[in-house]
Amino acid sequence: MKKIFIDRNETVANVIEKILSEADSEVVLVIPRNAVLKESVTNFHLIRKEAASQGKNVFIESVDEGVLALSKASRLEAFHPILQKSQTSSFSDIIPASPKRPVGIALRGEGEPRKLNSVELRGEPASPKREEVKVEGETWRPRPKRRFGLIIVIVLILTILGGGFWATGKYFSRASILISFKKTAWQYEDVFLAGKTLTKINSVNLTLPAEQFSQVKNLVKFFPASGSANVSEKAVGKITIYNAYSSESQTLVATTRFTTPDGKIFRLDERVLVPGAKIKDGKIEPSSIEAAITADKPGTDYNLGPIPRLVIPGFKGTPKYEGFYGGILGETKGGFIGKKAVPTEEDVTLAKSKISEALKSALEANFLTSLEPDFKIVEGATEIKTTKLTANRNTDQGGNFSVLGEAEIKALGFKENDLTTLLLAIALRDNPEKVFKDLKLSYSGVKPNFTQGEIKFSLKAEGVLTEDFNPEDFKKEVLGKKVKEAESIVLKLKGISSAKFSLWPRWLTSLPKDAVKVEINVD
Repeated sequence: MKKIFIDRNETVANVIEKILSEADSEVVLVIPRNAVLKESVTNFHLIRKEAASQGKNVFIESVDEGVLALSKASRLEAFHPILQKSQTSSFSDIIPASPKRPVGIALRGEGEPRKLNSVELRGEPASPKREEVKVEGETWRPRPKRRFGLIIVIVLILTILGGGFWATGKYFSRASILISFKKTAWQYEDVFLAGKTLTKINSVNLTLPAEQFSQVKNLVKFFPASGSANVSEKAVGKITIYNAYSSESQTLVATTRFTTPDGKIFRLDERVLVPGAKIKDGKIEPSSIEAAITADKPGTDYNLGPIPRLVIPGFKGTPKYEGFYGGILGETKGGFIGKKAVPTEEDVTLAKSKISEALKSALEANFLTSLEPDFKIVEGATEIKTTKLTANRNTDQGGNFSVLGEAEIKALGFKENDLTTLLLAIALRDNPEKVFKDLKLSYSGVKPNFTQGEIKFSLKAEGVLTEDFNPEDFKKEVLGKKVKEAESIVLKLKGISSAKFSLWPRWLTSLPKDAVKVEINVD
């Protein structure tokens, strides 16, 4: 026998669930004083009925006399954990003076049951004589009961029962309907075309819209140089050129010289257009632009920086000499004369190969995840091309050289929902008013044309067709209906195979009116 301790605020639904989930066939419910269950005798009727349906015997243990009385009124064995022998039900002493008994009411008290006119009574047989019972040293004499009092109690019980059953049906009821429809297997195989110039699907020509996507990525990586050589290298860096002369722009050609205060010369790598200065309140606010420079001579002497001001010798003797100047804000480096590590041709070839593979992997991983999830890129509908591979053979202090790579990925994709709609249009020719329940697609023979922006592919489709059924619309139709009427509505559904109704409590004759309490499932 298993004891289950009930919380004071626990509902009857939770209690029933605990009883039914217990493996033991005999269960003792320990109910505390002033429990929520005490609010209605219907709760105890529900406990007895649901437990009996599963072949379980339920006993009530409580220190609350009201709980004990309601338990026994519902034909549940109840006892006080301390005063088990002296505890009596508040209904056990309701014994009419007349031998006639009301029909259909079950009352239970102490003692063995006996039946009379389909009424089960528990308690000592009625006796015209008064009995004396000693309880804890005191004498208790039961008073004669009148038939009128029993009738009042019976009416009260019936009222409580009726209210309880009504409340349970209204507030705790729920229903679910499982509907199964007939299913038809379907197969189709053909060649389809998706193109970026197409705007809608065509089930006759087997065409649908497509989109072309592209993405460019570049990457710089360093690789160890395995060779060595005597080299003479010039330092390189960046210079910021200022215009503090006028509001007009100034062009400086490639190889334009900039001189440091100690006479070292750096030259511009490329032509530069220095923007005009701003004039504010009659004063010049210098403009600037950054450009690449290379030392005029090789060697470590040109590894410098920062240098706040370099002049332009070509402007010497003119007003521009003071108005245009440069500044090395960082440093110049790479100047070297002597023996150092250099990459071999094999080093460069291997490095370029690794850069290409790295670009391909990065594009494949990042590109597909960046697309909208409803677009389908089938295998074979992408193209990756390396557009640039440049090796900088100058090595750093660690003997490493760098390779710059750039690649582009292109892909042709379509919305798989468009393809499903196209296939359904084909299926409806022989199966009107159906929808796909399951659909598996297998692609092969993919041939992309990135110049035309279209893709051809062979497709094999295997699916299951069933009725076009909307559970929410159907739910609105059956809410609040009598069960028999709801069953009739279900049977009229087109293509129905079977249906199963599940109701709680079991005595419900109508479905709940609240949509939240009704669940429609489709198999």
